[in-house]
This record gives sequence, C-alpha cells and structure tokens, in this order.
Amino acid sequence: MVAVKITVLKRALHTDLAKDHSNMDVKMCEVFTEGQEFITGINMPEGFCEWAWNDILKVVVAVYTGGRFDQGLFRNWMKQGNTMATCCTDGLRPVTFKLERIDTKSLINLSGIERPAPIKVYESERWGEFSYNFTGLKSRENYQVRLHFCEVFHSSTGKRFFSVKLGDKLVLKDFDILAEAGGKYKAVVKDFEASTDKSGSLIVNFLKGAVDYPKISAIEIIESTTDSVGKVVYAVNAGGDACGAFSADNYFTGGNVLNE
Repeated sequence: MVAVKITVLKRALHTDLAKDHSNMDVKMCEVFTEGQEFITGINMPEGFCEWAWNDILKVVVAVYTGGRFDQGLFRNWMKQGNTMATCCTDGLRPVTFKLERIDTKSLINLSGIERPAPIKVYESERWGEFSYNFTGLKSRENYQVRLHFCEVFHSSTGKRFFSVKLGDKLVLKDFDILAEAGGKYKAVVKDFEASTDKSGSLIVNFLKGAVDYPKISAIEIIESTTDSVGKVVYAVNAGGDACGAFSADNYFTGGNVLNE
C-alpha cells in the first residue's frame, strides 16, 4: 500500500513580526518537534495540527496520488520527485514539513509471529461486516484457525473494536488489533480451535463492535494434530491476490476490500 510520510523539518519564529503584530508572547509552535514523523494517507494523522493539515492537504494528496516535483511544471524544484517540502501558513511561527510517498511494505513488522504470512498478505484486507464459509472439511472435527491481522489505518488504541465468531463460538470480543499487536503496522496472529458442523462447514463471522469495522488480512484453516503442525487445508489472502501459499480472496460474503 501507498502512504505519505510527513517529517517535521524545522520550526521557525519571526520575533520581529511577532513583536510588531501580536499582543501575545509568541513562541515556536508547541504542537510539533523537529524530526517528528507521521504516516498517513489523505486523512489527518492523529496528533496533527488541524490548521497545518488544512494548509498542506493539497500537497499530501498530490504526493499520495503519485505527483512528482522534479519534472513538468516543477522541473527540478525537488531533488527527489516523490518528495515535497511545504509549510503551514502561520506567518509568525511557521513549521516546514517534508512529505514523501512511501510503500508501507517497509513498515510492516512481523517480529514475534510464528509462521507469519508473506509481508504482502498484510498489505491487503477485507473490512466491514462479513463472513467466510469454509466447506468440504471433515464433519464434527476440530481444526486450528489462524487469523492474521495488521492495523495500517489507526495510530492509537481504542479506535477499532470488533468481535469474531467461529461457528457459534465467540472467540474475540471487543478486539483491538493495535492494542494486541503493540503498534501500527505490526502484525499479530490469533490461534483458535474450532469444530465444523455436521456438513463439514466452518463459518467465520466478523461482527462490528463499538468503534469502526472489523478487518482481517488472512485466514488459515489447519487440520488439528497433537504432535506437529497439521496440514493447511485453506490459506486465504483476505482482500488480496494469490501470494505464496495463500490463495486469492474467496469464500466470503459481504465486506469491502483494501488492496493497493
């Protein structure tokens, strides 16, 4: 997926202008610090100044959508075409930012996960209210279910809560991916044991919670075994194309896709 990395380059204070035009003791901007970084799309990142965001939004959109600043109208204005320096319009204490278009693949963290999916799998997702129906399994048998998650939108906890049911069993309630994983772009896998119904089907339901919608990056259905990792019967890249051992998204009902 594509994102925009915003880096605070410099805070300035025009003391002469502040003395001439303000009745306040004007100091440098206290919202930002030099070197501070934000990762976003075209939505204001958490903790950002709304005034500054409105000032730089058109440049954010240009960078995000592939605009270049080393050719055409801009010629050689920037050394790198996918970056742009811009600032807020506070005439007394402006802040200058560097905006750069990045591939979020470089941000995804798989540390701490046993048997993770390929990184590309965590770049796609199915979100909304939806379910997966896995058929052709053994009747009334237990299977291991591995649910792969990665929060790539929110930057703080408490922004997404949802629940998951395996068949009739509620296995996750008020689940917060970022809180469980310990950070944005950090993948987490939740393992469960679930039983099929008499027809050999297993339905995985994703239910909306108090805030935002459910999402999933991948699902694995594995034959249960007592001595080693069992045979993977299903491995689905939710919202994405086939990748490694994971098939293209299938077996779902409802939901939306994010796959860039």
